[in-house]
Formats: sequence, structure tokens, C-alpha cells
Amino acid sequence: MDRYVMWVTLIVIYLLVLVNGLLVLTTVELKLSDRRRYKKYQQMYQRMLPQLQAYVNNQVQDTKTIMYDGDEMKTQVMLELLQGSVKLDPIQMRQVCEALGYVEGVLRKTKDHALEMKHVKQLGVMRSPKAFEVLMSQIQSEDFEMMYQSCYAISLLPLEDTQVKGYVEKLLAADIMRDRTIEMLNNLSLETSVYWRFLEKAETELERVIFMRVLENRLDAADDEIIHRILAAMEDEACSKEVRIASVVAIGSSKASYVLPRLLERYLKEEAWEVRAAIAKAMHHFSVDESNKLIGLLKQMLYDSSWWVRFNAAEVLARKGLVGIDALVDISLNNQDQHAADLAYYILDANQSVYQTIQKTEVEEVE
Repeated sequence: MDRYVMWVTLIVIYLLVLVNGLLVLTTVELKLSDRRRYKKYQQMYQRMLPQLQAYVNNQVQDTKTIMYDGDEMKTQVMLELLQGSVKLDPIQMRQVCEALGYVEGVLRKTKDHALEMKHVKQLGVMRSPKAFEVLMSQIQSEDFEMMYQSCYAISLLPLEDTQVKGYVEKLLAADIMRDRTIEMLNNLSLETSVYWRFLEKAETELERVIFMRVLENRLDAADDEIIHRILAAMEDEACSKEVRIASVVAIGSSKASYVLPRLLERYLKEEAWEVRAAIAKAMHHFSVDESNKLIGLLKQMLYDSSWWVRFNAAEVLARKGLVGIDALVDISLNNQDQHAADLAYYILDANQSVYQTIQKTEVEEVE
């Protein structure tokens, strides 16, 4: 019996040593394979770079080295070159990919085989409108990552009006986080009036919030009617606080002079601290010269019941130059509200804008 146990033990030990040895050999082989692949990739990169640069500068006639040939590594190298070493804008990148056969080549692969994630990402980088139908077919995919990447890739393509409408409808119906949806809609770079028409047709509160956020940094004084309509939403207490916050963000970025008094008035009436915090943050879009009440109201916001309102107001004051710093100093010396004083002191001590303003002032005084 003892001899039997001994033999079993020896066999188990032998098998463990054998398995470990195989694991070591497999690991070594994988590392060597990765090293060989990396070396091949670098060689291909160095070989294609001068050829592509010459092609872009219309200095090469033989395009065999850089022409699409179905090699996945070559496609990967080409796209990396176009995004890195060879500085091209999106239109030029698309033209190069179409001329050298990469767009048609990848599209052929999607017809011959099941569409893979790498193909979706490649088509997004190439930004060719020829990829629209293929990518749209994946928006309703049960694979969330495939659906998301397809939505994102389409947002990078130059789309016709009819395509935009269909894409936006599918995008809004997809289960994608709000901020990512806003990012994709921003990628479309449509006219302000087009986004506004989508906002007017929005059927849900979420859609209204999304399109108001898309209008952020797109509005200016020329969009008078749109701004007044959004102002009405901000002042309508029947609207949800999410809609009112989005309206504050949108109209604040417009920097229209008549918006500031309406924002300040709304702050004094607003009960929802989240909306008041958004108003406080929006004040950074306006200069002190636009209203002699601005600094005074920002100081008042530092005594708000909400910490976020106080913090946003303090951050804005820190960015208003010496007059804002003076206001923060006054509040930091106020013994009647220790919370406001502590916050003002913290901002004065830690905010980069305060440091830059003081440094700039010292340099000007020396000169």
C-alpha cells in the first residue's frame, strides 16, 4: 500500500512538473510571438511612413507599399499613421483611405464575413459616408459594445439630411448614457438651427435635456429667438429641474448681455439648489463689466444654503481677477459665517486662477 501511494505521488509530481513546463514554454512562445509581431509592425510602419508622406504631398507614383491588400496589420499601421505621424484633417484622411482602397477593402470584409468590432472602429476612423449603411445595421444589435461603437462611428461620418434624421432617431432610442449621446450629437457638427428643430420635436424630458446640452457653446446673440425660448423653459417652474439646469447651461454659454439679468433674477427665485448651482457656475461666462451687480450677487451666493452653490460661486470669483479676489478676501474675514469664510480661504489658497492673477499683477507692477 505504501509503495502504491509512493508511485501515485511520483506520477502526480511528474504531471505537475510537466504541466508547469508546458505553461512556461507557452508563455515564452507567446512573448516571442508578441515580440516578432511588434518588430514586424515597426518595420512596416517605418517602410510605409515615407511612402505615405510622399503620397500626401503628391510626390509618389508607385502606391503598392501603401495600397490596401487585405493585411490586417497593414490596415492598422495605415490608420495609426493617418492619426499620428501624417498630420491630416478628417476630410483629407477620408480621401486618402478611399483613394488607397481601405474603405472599400474593409467594407468587402464585412460582406464576406461577420462584422467585427475592429472593422467598426476602422470605419469610424476613416469617416467615409460609404460606411453608413453597414454601421446603421448594427445600431439595434443585441451586443451593446457593437451597438455603441457603431453609433459612435456614424457620428464621425459626413451625413446627408435624411441620414441625420434616421440616425438621431435610432440614437435616441438606443440605451446609451446621456453624456455619450450628447457627445455623439456634438460630433455631427450640425447647424444650430438643426439642433433647435430636434429640440422642438423632442418627445421626452430626457430628449429635451440632451438637445439643450448640445446647444451649449453653440448659441450666440444672433440666435435671439432660440435663446428667449430656452429662457422661458428656465423660468417655467412646471419644467423639471433637469430641464431648467440644461437651459441654464445652454443660455449661459451664449454670453448674450440680456441673459445675465434673467439668470440673476432666476437665482433669487429658484428653490432647487441644483439649478442655483448651475446658475452660479454659468456666471463665469460673463465679465464684471457687463453688470455691476455680478460680484455682489456672487458674494451673496457664498452664503447660500447649498455647499455646491457656494463652491461654484467661489470658483467663479477666483476667475474674475483682482475684484473677485478682493471679494473672496472680504468673505474669508467674515466671522459671522465660518463655512463661507473657510471656503473663501480655501479657494484663495488653492485655486490656480488666483495664483495666476496675482503673478500677472506682480509682473505688471515690476514693468
